[in-house]
Amino acid sequence: MQWQLNALAALHWRQWDADDWVVFDEGSGQTFSIDAVAAASLMALEAGGLAQPALLEQVAADLQIGDAAALDQRVEQSLRFLAELGLVEPPAS
Repeated sequence: MQWQLNALAALHWRQWDADDWVVFDEGSGQTFSIDAVAAASLMALEAGGLAQPALLEQVAADLQIGDAAALDQRVEQSLRFLAELGLVEPPAS
């Protein structure tokens, strides 16, 4: 059961500050402002689908945070937010 990037998404990135990202989705024509955790989650899913524990570890590594468990709630919130935007698809039930 993996989270994955929406198959119709084609993303273009800009980073403004360490924690401020803007992503343009060519598929929907929309631009979104997201934080570093959401950006790291979305970038990880661009490379391929991941189960949430593996995604959590990848985000922690990308953000250089030693304790992945400390990010658990933030990654979960980011995934739900990205799913609401239509950028990612949750695991099938």
